[in-house]
Amino acid sequence: MMKQLLTEWHKHILNEVKPQAKTPQAPTPGVVSYSYSPNLITFLKSKEAFRSKPYKNPGDRPTIGYGTTYYVKNGKEIPVTLDDKPITEKQAERLMFDYLDKIVMPSLNRYLKNKPITQNQVDALASAMYNMGNAKFLNTKLFTVASLNPEDSRVKELFLSDKVATVGGQVSPGLKARRAEEYKMYSALGPEHLYKQSNDPPEEPIGQTIAPIPVKEPADPDFNYFRRY
Repeated sequence: MMKQLLTEWHKHILNEVKPQAKTPQAPTPGVVSYSYSPNLITFLKSKEAFRSKPYKNPGDRPTIGYGTTYYVKNGKEIPVTLDDKPITEKQAERLMFDYLDKIVMPSLNRYLKNKPITQNQVDALASAMYNMGNAKFLNTKLFTVASLNPEDSRVKELFLSDKVATVGGQVSPGLKARRAEEYKMYSALGPEHLYKQSNDPPEEPIGQTIAPIPVKEPADPDFNYFRRY
């Protein structure tokens, strides 16, 4: 059954349609819609590094492309295995864009709604979520604090803490370095400050445990995306 599902997925992914990175647009009054910038795509590609064949690092899951660990087909999670066939860079890009569009940005829009925040801050949070996985990142103290107040002075300490740089229960020097670069991005003041406070009433504070955004079945039954953990 697993072999059949993987075969179907590979047939579909051969449709090499390359999605385009979205350029964030200024929100309409009263509505905030966060998106990622092309800078995030460049950053993710440099950190995830394209791998055409599946591989496995110590303490991690089998991975392919730009950090793909799961394929999702008709609501079923299909883990990447070391026996999977190679994919092209275009196929890997499609998986990356799908995850950003279907998992990462809906989560950030849900919990950051109406917060005054810079594009660099959005990109940094999106990068950390992409790397750590939706559910895991949403339940970190880092995201709880940043989502309540992006300018909270504790954000730096939390970005640099060991708790957001572990793999298999062990602190990873590589992830420590990545979190430091993400904080550098987060704290950078770029020429744009696209997202402004809206006129909507403030939301209730977010608790320490945040329910992850559920994965909804796509309208197109052949549409595939992945989630990390």
